[in-house]
Amino acid sequence: MNNPKYIDVILPIKHGIFTYDYPAGCDKLEVGYTIIVPLGKNLYSGIVVAMHSKKPKFKTRSVAFIPKRNPTISQEQLKFWNWIAAYYFCSIGEVSDAALPSILKLKSEAQISLSENYEALATDDYHNITVEFLKDNGTATINQLLPLLGDNALNKVNQMLDSGFIEFKTEEEKYKPLIEKRYSINIELIEIAQSSLKRSPKQRLVLDFLTAHSDKNFTTSEIIENIGVSQSVVRSFISQPFVIETVKELSRFDELYGFTAHNITLSDKQLTAYSSIKSSFKENKPVLLHGVTGSGKTEIYIKLIEETIAQNKQVLYLLPEIVISSQIIKRLQRYFGNKVCIYHSRVNQSVRAEIWYDILNNNNFNIIVGPRSALFLPFSNLGLVIVDEEHDTGYKQQDPAPRYNARDAAVVLAQMSKSALLLGSATPSLESIHNVNSNKYIIVELLERYGNTPLPKVELVDYRKWYRRHEVKGHLTPLLKGAMDEAFEKGEQVILLQNRRGFAPFVQCPSCGHIPQCKNCDISLTAHKYQNRLVCHYCGYSIKTPDKCPECNNTEFKFQGFGTEKIEIELKKLFPDKTVARLDSDTSSSKKSLEEIMTNFAERKTDILIGTQMVSKGLDFGGVNLVGVLNADNMLSFPDFRSYERGLQTLLQFAGRAGRRGEQGRVIIQSSQLEHPVIAAISSNNYSDFTQLLLKERQLFNYPPFSRIIMLTIRHSNRNKTDKAANLLMQLLQRAGVTNILGPYVPPIPKIKRQHYSNIMIKLNKNDKLMSYRNKVLSSIDTVINTEGYKSVNIIADVDPY
Repeated sequence: MNNPKYIDVILPIKHGIFTYDYPAGCDKLEVGYTIIVPLGKNLYSGIVVAMHSKKPKFKTRSVAFIPKRNPTISQEQLKFWNWIAAYYFCSIGEVSDAALPSILKLKSEAQISLSENYEALATDDYHNITVEFLKDNGTATINQLLPLLGDNALNKVNQMLDSGFIEFKTEEEKYKPLIEKRYSINIELIEIAQSSLKRSPKQRLVLDFLTAHSDKNFTTSEIIENIGVSQSVVRSFISQPFVIETVKELSRFDELYGFTAHNITLSDKQLTAYSSIKSSFKENKPVLLHGVTGSGKTEIYIKLIEETIAQNKQVLYLLPEIVISSQIIKRLQRYFGNKVCIYHSRVNQSVRAEIWYDILNNNNFNIIVGPRSALFLPFSNLGLVIVDEEHDTGYKQQDPAPRYNARDAAVVLAQMSKSALLLGSATPSLESIHNVNSNKYIIVELLERYGNTPLPKVELVDYRKWYRRHEVKGHLTPLLKGAMDEAFEKGEQVILLQNRRGFAPFVQCPSCGHIPQCKNCDISLTAHKYQNRLVCHYCGYSIKTPDKCPECNNTEFKFQGFGTEKIEIELKKLFPDKTVARLDSDTSSSKKSLEEIMTNFAERKTDILIGTQMVSKGLDFGGVNLVGVLNADNMLSFPDFRSYERGLQTLLQFAGRAGRRGEQGRVIIQSSQLEHPVIAAISSNNYSDFTQLLLKERQLFNYPPFSRIIMLTIRHSNRNKTDKAANLLMQLLQRAGVTNILGPYVPPIPKIKRQHYSNIMIKLNKNDKLMSYRNKVLSSIDTVINTEGYKSVNIIADVDPY
């Protein structure tokens, strides 16, 4: 736009966008630039999102400072951010906070530091005050400095900025490029060098070495390695005027992604599916690839990626949980080498920043692999989006805002970027199946395993029967125990699923019935044997496992139920000559520990892997033909309309870990509810028929995907205030014309982290316009939290919460 008068800026606060005067005399300012602006008495760093000449109704203020840097975000990215903010009922400031790596993240208060030339510019007393304060503290916020400067403090700060006496230090400056310094000798100064080093024989050795190799340069470590002198000698030498220093910026990616590319050949069935997907892309609709476990979906993804990057376009490959997807990532790197980049929260922050700018400037990476947060990267030439395991709940962000579903947001991103979109799963979500039924998606099926390997045989065991006979050992029925013995005789490995971590869900006094509770949450404490503690899995509160009951002084507690930790202990007793590993959130909290568990199992150093649902996700181990579910019932009894869908998905995905190398696998499921429809569906291995029955049930009761849900969560440290605020919100929503409201009601866990909860559910028909409800809901929430007595109440709006 020519000669704009105003700019709109995202600030890292809930109310998002603010308008300022266009900076006078500025010849280059673009959407996506980071700038420093005043708000109230504070200065904030923000991102420019628009430039225009529409005069606002309020008096605008001037921009304080424009750092010299390239844009941080692209205009295409901003469009996507706006959609996220609108659809998920949050501000664009909250979206930017979720999108940017923390090293580039907007700070609520701008940081300042002394410039390199501050000494030459110090002329007034307030300069000396500033120097003294910043020398003691290194950096400071404007708020910390203002009280020290007396009258007209903000003007003094601006004057120091204008003169270059102080400068802003943003989070981005924490990112430092990786550099390598190399040294050589200046041939023209060799005589001077020889003369000055006559009395330094060790430095003379360095000189002689560099002179003999004057056509090369060396790092300090290479010099030390070649000559054998100390680091201090080399340090002294390279400070001499006859040494030439060459600084080279290195990529952090060489070490991470140094793989050699390979080729693959698709089977006839895979080739048919691949061709169907390619032709379906021409209809500009999302494509759902329903491929059973072990059918070779990843190889099809690879071929589609290969074709996309051949057109110099970018590929986004989303995975629900990157930390347990190492096998898929390594396979991609094997085929595509350094074109693959991995982006997630466990990657070093400097590497994340480097990836961000690489993608923004369309430099090196064509293939970006990551979890839901990778959606927010600044793509400039996106050609294909793949959402693997599209059914997985890991794609839904819970806290904080934006509470988006990456699968659904990926559909919009692909539309905005005119990219092809492929959703893949062995157990597709009911939403995706419904979209196929509604002709919004195109389905491609791959219902046979690669190499004609048969699907695993499912065997159901009545746990109650064997428990009553006292023939259950370590929670293993005779059938499962015998099958494990047979597997070990063949030199095979076994994976077991128990979808509950810890030793026992709770402990109870057998004398008076007392169950230790969390002091912060309305939930019992989970027993952890190795720690000898009772732990709350919601807030982290823990106590030492008591020696006696605090209510009746009884000295014996009974451990009720069982978790992965208890099974691990029992397995070591039942199979003393076998190596047992446990995979759950307790054992895989660090990247190193997770990799060690996975590597040991892949290399067959571990015989038995016991875990929570983490063991059902994307693992492919050739030594596994037997898998066992210890208690299927605890996955089917949640008070949630999706419990049948989720239970079936978890069990079928886990069953798919068995028999992936030619031989038919074996799945043994222990349950006390063999008549349960989900258990029956697993035994028949007919996912499609069962999901169609679930869809009919959802339609009958008007639940998603035939409706849309907005969940409002009200929380406060006082139960009475929570309830009153919820009732007030309910009344305001009804006055605003919002219908189909359920609640307020107390959720199954009424208190978490000392906050008392209440919920209100709004059901919208599919043809209702979400945006018309957005204003009604958000204005009702604003009215409550701005009402005297309720300003400390927290209210969350969650669109599509499940």
